Amino acid sequence: MLVFGNALYSVWFAPSGLHRLMARRFQLQQRVASIVSLTAAILMFMLQGGLMGNGWGDVFNPQIWYSVLGTQFGGVWLWQIILAAITVVVAWLAPLKGSRLLLLAMGQLILLAGVGHAAMSDGPMGAIQRLNHAVHLLCAATWVGGLLPLLFCMRLAKGRWQNAAIYTMMRFSRVGHYAVAGVLLTGVVNALLILGIHIPWQAGYVQFLLFKCALVALMVAIALANRYFLVPRFRPDSGRAQQMFIRMTQAEVVLGALVLATTLLSLLLLACAGSALAAPQVITVSRFEVGKDKWAFNREEVMLTCRPGHALYAINPSTLVQYPLNDTAEQQVASGKSSGQPVSVIQIDDPANPGRKMSLAPFIERADKLC
Repeated sequence: MLVFGNALYSVWFAPSGLHRLMARRFQLQQRVASIVSLTAAILMFMLQGGLMGNGWGDVFNPQIWYSVLGTQFGGVWLWQIILAAITVVVAWLAPLKGSRLLLLAMGQLILLAGVGHAAMSDGPMGAIQRLNHAVHLLCAATWVGGLLPLLFCMRLAKGRWQNAAIYTMMRFSRVGHYAVAGVLLTGVVNALLILGIHIPWQAGYVQFLLFKCALVALMVAIALANRYFLVPRFRPDSGRAQQMFIRMTQAEVVLGALVLATTLLSLLLLACAGSALAAPQVITVSRFEVGKDKWAFNREEVMLTCRPGHALYAINPSTLVQYPLNDTAEQQVASGKSSGQPVSVIQIDDPANPGRKMSLAPFIERADKLC
């Protein structure tokens, strides 16, 4: 997001006379951010190997990495790593080529819409979900990624670059309105597509989502206060409103970092949970492994487990929401002894038998062997 925001300012928001100055100012940030992005992409690929395999030991297993490449996630993430590597090269060898960095960062953000929650559905609904998530990420990167360059423009507005800096901030302000609205609208659509109407409030993923929503609400409140309360009070002879604007924007940057940290933490906790569950009583199966003609779910991978009492469940590795596969598991969920949602939520239709769902028998048989 930082690479995208910095490049967006340098290439689009700023007038031509300010392009080179801003590109030089952001040069170190772009280099560091590109290396962090590449490192994170590689680590995420390795963690996915641990989730598909038998825990942390398979995080470093090249054979598991090769298996991951055979999944939809692996195919998309390989390009994510390639683009991240190219971004590092461009950031170090041609740091003033802001347009190249902008396109590379945009490509990485769009690719993120091809994995995780956004890739849980197929067909037209899956395409809509991925498109919505891509717009969500681009809007978020425009808003959050533009905050640090905004602070730089505030400092420029005090010197000989005043007119150019003010022009740049006005353009960001106009686009920022659409970016914030886009984040909120696509975020709501994302939540509904992932969780449905019956939201499992007790799920850890939902708890993290609520915390993120609270942070975003604070960011929106600060953005509105800055734009409609402080900006009209800017005076050439008094810098009080300007200083308050800077402090509020800095707070917005911190909140944005917390939102990203919360997202990363939720992913790490899910990975740890998946690794902890990857004991003999839990396995991970993928569409690539089972075969598309027998796959019964609307996501690429599920975890299978046998709980005490011979209760069989499928588990969403992304949210850890459970879906009962037999009568015992359904009774546990109905009585409140276990949490879960109906398996029909993730079960797909059988194209060979209109009006019927894909058979769960292969998955029940696999889960039964874990008891």
